[in-house]
Amino acid sequence: MKVQEIILYVSILGLCVALAQVFMRRGEEDVGPVPKDLELDENPWRFLPGVFRSIYPLLKAMETSSLATTLMPPGNTRSSAIAQRIVVGNLYPLTPQQVACAQLLYGVVLAVVALLFAWALNAAANWVLVAGMVGFFMGWVLPSTAVEKAADNRQTEMVRNLPFAIDLIGAAMRSGSSFGDAIRFYVLQGGGGVLPDEFARLMKQVQLGVSHPAALEEMARRSGSKDFMGFANAVAHSLETGAALVETLEIQGAEMRRVRFNIAERKAARAPSLMILPVALFIMPAVFIMIIVPVYLRVQATGMGSMMGGQ
Repeated sequence: MKVQEIILYVSILGLCVALAQVFMRRGEEDVGPVPKDLELDENPWRFLPGVFRSIYPLLKAMETSSLATTLMPPGNTRSSAIAQRIVVGNLYPLTPQQVACAQLLYGVVLAVVALLFAWALNAAANWVLVAGMVGFFMGWVLPSTAVEKAADNRQTEMVRNLPFAIDLIGAAMRSGSSFGDAIRFYVLQGGGGVLPDEFARLMKQVQLGVSHPAALEEMARRSGSKDFMGFANAVAHSLETGAALVETLEIQGAEMRRVRFNIAERKAARAPSLMILPVALFIMPAVFIMIIVPVYLRVQATGMGSMMGGQ
């Protein structure tokens, strides 16, 4: 067996094992449910996406190095944007510098793997270079994509569940409960999830002396959603001015349903364009094979193919 073949097989096996470790979903019996307050957990990094969880000790060691601050200077626009997405995705204790270190590590690893693949396949030198650049690019965007996905999923879940939360809080207030008691009722009846956990965190802040409007604004900032910010501002304004809060909740509930319906419409409108690539890569070649191969076999069977080749 050639050295190139050995390197190719070992690279494929190592890449499969690494991807399985990075993207494998752990069951509840392994890490348990995510706590409502990650700061109180001994190892909160256990609940990070697999891209960061698998190498977090190394990221923690590299965080304070000059390399990390060079890749992601604290306070610049990109660092602030990633920090905001980390807050929205509830990815404590991840930092922008750790994300930058993860980008560098995955970029180098995937670049080396791509170079070994290309070399093992006896590719030309320019293709080996292209493979290394593609591998580095894929590794570089992988951590930032994981952060964006976590933030988007959390935002989507909050906006999707907000109408039900507003209705439940409004129903509790119509029965005579105060706003704080209505939120407590929703937290107990919400069944767990992102939004009940956020309202539970709001209740803790209120118990520590923070006003309801300030706690709502902080909750809206953590959500990173303009729609949720509008709901929080409307409720905070009603609390500060003494307006009818139940009517405000009814209006906001109807508005949140409209927003959720618009999101569903946009996703449905995007479906045809998202299907173009899978159709072009998988379905159309299969259709052409089903059409052309029987004709080709029939031509070969009748001998016309050999006659045409002889001519």
